[in-house]
Amino acid sequence: MYPSVIALCLMCCIIGFSMVIRSKSKKLGKLLVPVNVISGIIGLVYMNTINDFIFPDVTVDYYSVLVEILFTMSFISIGLASVKEKKKATKQTGGSSITKGALGLGIQWSMLFGLTGVIGVLVIAVIGKIFDMEAVYGILVPYAFCQGPGQASNMGLIFETLYMIPNSQMVGLTFAVMGFLAAFIIGIPLAKYGIRKNLVKINTKISPSVERGYFFAEEQRQSMGKVTTHSGNIETLTLHIAFMGIAYIIAIILAEIAYCIPVLGPSFSGMLFIWGLVAASIVKKVLRKFNAEFLLNIDLQNKITGAFSDLVVVAAFMAIKVSVIGIWIIPIAIASAVNAIFIAYVCIFLTSRLGSDHDFERAVGMYGMCTGTTPSGIALLRIIDPKLQTPAATELGMTNLFLSFVGPITIAITLMGTEQISLAMTVAILLGVSILYLVMLKAFKLLNKPTFNLFTGEKFAVDEDGTVAGAGTFIQGVLAEQSTDFSGVVR
Repeated sequence: MYPSVIALCLMCCIIGFSMVIRSKSKKLGKLLVPVNVISGIIGLVYMNTINDFIFPDVTVDYYSVLVEILFTMSFISIGLASVKEKKKATKQTGGSSITKGALGLGIQWSMLFGLTGVIGVLVIAVIGKIFDMEAVYGILVPYAFCQGPGQASNMGLIFETLYMIPNSQMVGLTFAVMGFLAAFIIGIPLAKYGIRKNLVKINTKISPSVERGYFFAEEQRQSMGKVTTHSGNIETLTLHIAFMGIAYIIAIILAEIAYCIPVLGPSFSGMLFIWGLVAASIVKKVLRKFNAEFLLNIDLQNKITGAFSDLVVVAAFMAIKVSVIGIWIIPIAIASAVNAIFIAYVCIFLTSRLGSDHDFERAVGMYGMCTGTTPSGIALLRIIDPKLQTPAATELGMTNLFLSFVGPITIAITLMGTEQISLAMTVAILLGVSILYLVMLKAFKLLNKPTFNLFTGEKFAVDEDGTVAGAGTFIQGVLAEQSTDFSGVVR
């Protein structure tokens, strides 16, 4: 037998079983719990109970490796699916352009990346003492919450192998699982509340197909993408996967080169997902150079990204060994809960001040991003904007352009790991940089009066310059059915 193949097939079996459960359970349908989370929970229970009696050779280590590989491949897919923003003056309602909205969300995401690390360290420092857990593990929270299970596993492995901090990968994955649970335990009720209070831009209701989680034959209208090759030569899907494989090999080569950088090299080399993104860009440029970029279909590539993202979530749950985490699960859960509530507050407080008529959509999507991944944000956004008719989806996707904002934070954490600076100094840097992000929001005029009040259900009109015109319930306009679908650029 081949344990690695069995591990993958077991995951597929659990996904199929979860799909049946989700489709048959009206309660789960009403709660809009996604299949990947259901599969993850079932997989976690299975791996920690009966798996050793059925497939003892299949261990959680296989799923840790799967998380790393699938995460890198998903970033490669993101890079291949990326499209250039058309250079035209596209003004949205309220005077806020897509780029400006993405900038505001990108700065907020960067600020939360820093602050969740600060909160994680402080909470573990206080509560972790009771359970013999060191505060340094709290620094993994931003990778788990703001970047998802793939990066949590990646950084955890770096902490474990390079910085000699034991069980870091398992702790990082556990934080990531907690983040995903928060995304839907808090995010879904928040979205439903917004619909009830008319805080959304487009009057909508949750359709039966959303509750079911699948489409009947007569409802199946959306295409997965166009065929770009003749099947007698090679299938289009095969070619897309081949491009990803080429990029993966290039990423490994780039990572090996990065390893030679003094001090920071080993850490940067371990971040294979970054090199995957760079490698994908190289593949796209080569295709463009030879006028062959038409062979890539963006819609199909986005679906591939979504598939890998789903598998990453399930694998992350199944990679957790409860016996290894032990009593640490208590401080991990408390730190996660504190961060989940804090993120919700910050997302609502700051996003409501960006200055547009779709700030609530931004807030919901942003919460999903900061507790899981961009697909989590899009999944929550689709509850209140099923056809992605507002620019919020595009703005969430474009926040990837501002990932470099967290460079100082990443460098500080790397220096801490290599013992160049202390943990206390690292926390101070994270806090200082986060304050700088707040100043940036003000400087770019992205801190205005709130455009909605979550508690009263009021939504305020927005002037063309992005400022609130005055109190009073905003009369919502309904976008035409011909509105542009911005989903094509979102991972």
